[in-house]
Amino acid sequence: MGTIKDWILEKEKDDIVRIEDIVLHGCSGGISGLIYYRETTAFHDDHEKEIWDELYEAAQQEGLKTMDLVHRVAPEAGSIAQLKNDLAWWAVEVVASKIIHERAGAAA
Repeated sequence: MGTIKDWILEKEKDDIVRIEDIVLHGCSGGISGLIYYRETTAFHDDHEKEIWDELYEAAQQEGLKTMDLVHRVAPEAGSIAQLKNDLAWWAVEVVASKIIHERAGAAA
């Protein structure tokens, strides 16, 4: 299974996605493997602990409670599938941003 970072880097290595595109355009434009609810809910379930750790860390940095951030990330979620979808996309976008920052730091 690996980490979310591993998943993103594998997609990049296979020329399926550009990490910069994830950061600039988000996942809603379509990322292979994260398009359909069956894919995003499975991704969430596979990476649930890491996603919620990211949520907790981001909420702490913003001075929020975790569930307040969840509401911000998925304000229109009307089902568990929609919630997992939004959280999966958010986590991939956050981790992609971290990869870009790591690369920029390494290049400096």
